[in-house]
Amino acid sequence: MICNYSALRDKDVVNLCDGRRLGYICDFSVDTECGRVCAIFVSGGYFGLGGKKGIIKIDWECISCIGEDTILVRVEIDVNCCEGECGDKKKKRGLWG
Repeated sequence: MICNYSALRDKDVVNLCDGRRLGYICDFSVDTECGRVCAIFVSGGYFGLGGKKGIIKIDWECISCIGEDTILVRVEIDVNCCEGECGDKKKKRGLWG
């Protein structure tokens, strides 16, 4: 599947770990040496117990499926932080990783 940024940014990003809608893609990082997308940045969701709005970095490997309307991801989100990680590890990091 070939998809451009304008098509990706209109898709809802949903976390398969808890069923939460995380928001929309606001940015992505690219490895310029091989021309590969490494991660997406999602904005628009509310994270944590206090309802803090933030940006979450999602590694490309955490994306399970890109559908017509939705991007499904698997990330564990620490309630004290605005960033998720693949797998079981949870750790605090800066917003831009």
